Amino acid sequence: MADQPGTEALTAWMDSLRRLRSAAGSMTDPVAALRELQGVQEDLLRGMFLPVDAMVQITDQLAEPLRQQAEAFERASVAFSEIAAAMRTQADLLASAGDVVRAPTDALKGAVGARPKRKKP
Repeated sequence: MADQPGTEALTAWMDSLRRLRSAAGSMTDPVAALRELQGVQEDLLRGMFLPVDAMVQITDQLAEPLRQQAEAFERASVAFSEIAAAMRTQADLLASAGDVVRAPTDALKGAVGARPKRKKP
């Protein structure tokens, strides 16, 4: 039963009830009974905050990995931007190289009477 969620709080509750019964049964020493009741009260209050404490602990554990992932995506974004700029430069250079070859070729074609190839729209 310890593997099931919520069993820790249930176990604490059951222990508190046992202690409360024990304290009620030992009324021969009222000071000890009062201390026992105070201990039960503290345990119950602590148990009430177990779910909140667990949630805070989980959020603390998850926040840092999310920050690290965000930073990784930011670095990747910069890298992709640099790659895109390099590819644009390559495309511009390739287009310029095509223009350098096309101009004399078109002039030669015109001189020999060949029809220029139609550009694709």
